Amino acid sequence: MPPIESTLARILAYIIPIVEACGALVVILGVGRTIVGYVRGYFDQGRIPLAPLRVQLGQSMVLGLEFQVAADVLRTAANPTWDDVLFLAVLIGIRSVLNFLLEWELAHLNGVVHTPQHAPLRAVSEQRRETRRRRRERSEEEEG
Repeated sequence: MPPIESTLARILAYIIPIVEACGALVVILGVGRTIVGYVRGYFDQGRIPLAPLRVQLGQSMVLGLEFQVAADVLRTAANPTWDDVLFLAVLIGIRSVLNFLLEWELAHLNGVVHTPQHAPLRAVSEQRRETRRRRRERSEEEEG
């Protein structure tokens, strides 16, 4: 192995576990934060709105999955064999499906959740809808 590749492999051997640990930490902190929010809501109100808690937990899970995918990409880049590339493709496919489903549920919940912290997401959605409407109107004017 050329010196630059062996140096890169040694560096990645330290970086990959750190990236994986960051992903796990994000999920653990998200779970902890959600539990604290649930307990606080239980004792403060007696009735807990679950949608904001689910959004919060889902966001942590999505970000944690992104870290895990990044670690897998780095691992494959360090020592690429066809088996590793195939394994990575399958793994990324599975995680992408999970990520898509989580994002889809979060988008659905964000439509339900009406808290100030989610206002920017709604504003972006409204802006996109307005842009699409204007494009449609322009194309109709050009055709007509």
